Amino acid sequence: MQHWIASGYSPAGDIWTTSKDMALLLRSVALGVGPGADAATPRFDAGHARQIGLGWYTTSIEGRDITWHDGATGGFTSYMGFDRNSKQGVVVLSNTDQPVVAIGQRLLGLTPDGPQPRSPRTAVTLLCIAGAALPALYVMLLRRPTALYRTYLMLSLAFGTTLLVLVRRLGDWLTVPPTSWALGCGLLALAACQSATKQTSTASHPHAPSPLKTTLLGSRYAMLLLALLLLATVAVL
Repeated sequence: MQHWIASGYSPAGDIWTTSKDMALLLRSVALGVGPGADAATPRFDAGHARQIGLGWYTTSIEGRDITWHDGATGGFTSYMGFDRNSKQGVVVLSNTDQPVVAIGQRLLGLTPDGPQPRSPRTAVTLLCIAGAALPALYVMLLRRPTALYRTYLMLSLAFGTTLLVLVRRLGDWLTVPPTSWALGCGLLALAACQSATKQTSTASHPHAPSPLKTTLLGSRYAMLLLALLLLATVAVL
């Protein structure tokens, strides 16, 4: 996503910063020594067990007063919160459109407010990781003439690699452990190795199709994989 610029009010999306700098700001506000730190002092009732200062919320959660604020622009979200009594603070900056309040609360040792709904993208991400190697595994079970087998295998590997790159870029990595992506890569590599070693046993197939038929069958298989890839793209988005 493109960065927001020239919004007319810098705190409303125009600030580019780092977690290190934001942690320094949080520390100075929590200790009351930074410029504008008094803005975190609760002044008005904001409902739902919350009070608000000049922009900062203070919420009573599990017997603790947490001062916090979250934010979002196109494709980015953030959370910043601290507990003056325990002297704990956290900054969460994300390059996704998913809220990160629950992550910040967990890092502060709290149970996130209310049940956290599971995104359908979580299931889609896992299905894409597991499904990347399925075409290659399917080809491994086939007995086809060498030319056709090689065509199917190369198309399956291209499909699996593209799907893994796609899900790595667009998947729900706030919920799905990144190690699962590595497992998907390993499964695809294993299927590729097993399929490649089996290729030598396909040359003796008695019914080798003509080059034209091999091309047509390969094109049909490629169109099927392309349709599956487009479906996965739509689902993960």
